[in-house]
Amino acid sequence: MASLTIHLDNHQIILTEQSTCMISGSLRIHADHLHGRPCHAKLQLLGQERVRNDIHSLLDTTYTVARNSTDFIQEPNGVFILPFSFHIASDLPVSFQSTIYDTLAYIDYTLTATVRLARQETLRAIQNLELYNSFYPAPPFRLYWGTSKQWPKWRYEVEVPHTIAYPQRAMLNVRVLSPSSMKRSSPFRNNHHLETCLIGCQLFESIRIGQEKEYEQRPLMTFTHMLTWPSHSWSFPCQLPLEFEEPPKPNLSTRLMEVVHRLRVTIIFSNPLGVTDQVQMEFPIIVLSVASTTRSRSNTANSDHDSALSLTNSCYSDSISDKEPSHAT
Repeated sequence: MASLTIHLDNHQIILTEQSTCMISGSLRIHADHLHGRPCHAKLQLLGQERVRNDIHSLLDTTYTVARNSTDFIQEPNGVFILPFSFHIASDLPVSFQSTIYDTLAYIDYTLTATVRLARQETLRAIQNLELYNSFYPAPPFRLYWGTSKQWPKWRYEVEVPHTIAYPQRAMLNVRVLSPSSMKRSSPFRNNHHLETCLIGCQLFESIRIGQEKEYEQRPLMTFTHMLTWPSHSWSFPCQLPLEFEEPPKPNLSTRLMEVVHRLRVTIIFSNPLGVTDQVQMEFPIIVLSVASTTRSRSNTANSDHDSALSLTNSCYSDSISDKEPSHAT
């Protein structure tokens, strides 16, 4: 009995800053003398996005990887090996799956191998591919600074990451300086221990699919942190880890779906007299390399036999636009 399997050198297809990304592996064919040697092989890479009955093709490319039997490497026991490699564009949308408004939306890629044997028998195998995006062309951080609204004014600086490569940890850096630390004549200069600063952080994910005009929004991160000696952070910045409460989806923008994230930072200042003031900033965040479980399809179809293997997940980036009028670099 003849059979065909697909083996990939790397089960995680990582899109990088290069214009193309290589996919490599081998086909393994079991064929005895009754079936004859393999003599021709081709690979077809398909990518599509789907929302309800709306299907959009992202990729449909065919590669001829063997034209005659001498292209195959023969091993003992009727096994034939065919190495292959090809390149795909690095700007493809990443793999994706989500259920919004009770509707399944997904982007998936499949690699189909077709091998013809000498006696005209055809073998076929299908392999799911899942793409990650590990790169976004932007500086690692943005810096925002300004002063509080009421007098006496506090100074603040907030350093925000452009991207979060989940599940890697990203940091939010905050520096604040109280009015009493800036003026030697301040009546509160010896009361630094009575000054406080509360930092609040929220990260939201918004998803829109199909023809829906509204985004489905969910909070992925909410925490607060109290600075009891706020002005110390001016010399030693307060570093706050941005830890997700549940896995995020990758940023995405295609014909049928869009995923965006935004980070909201609130700083509440309080002086020794109990007078409070606050500033609030909100800016987009790009989420990359989301390592979560996605749909896995194992389609088997062959004149005789098929096989399929499964892989893992990915992300894309979106454009940046800042809402907060604070200065940024």
